[in-house]
Amino acid sequence: MLRRALALAGGTALACAAALSIAAPAHAATQDAVVSPLSIGDYCHQKVASWSWVGFYKLHGLACYGGYNGDQYAGGIYPEAVCAFHYPTRVLVTTLRGPSESLICRLTV
Repeated sequence: MLRRALALAGGTALACAAALSIAAPAHAATQDAVVSPLSIGDYCHQKVASWSWVGFYKLHGLACYGGYNGDQYAGGIYPEAVCAFHYPTRVLVTTLRGPSESLICRLTV
């Protein structure tokens, strides 16, 4: 009888440990991908205005520019849209402002 009680207690403990390991959340690794102003411009050219060729991460979001010197404002865009455009098969975690007004897409690996 004592053996059965110990075996039952051991099996219960093992089942609880297995359930806890399944229920623990998995933390996905992330990777930062930098999108340059010219790469942002690719999105601007295709989705905002055909004459725009450069985009910058400003304080309010991304802005497209074009013209001869790249000084004519073409419109604003969401950073998430640019990340989805350049990395369509990856899951986006967040967007950040990078160096030289670039865009950083933080993606899951």
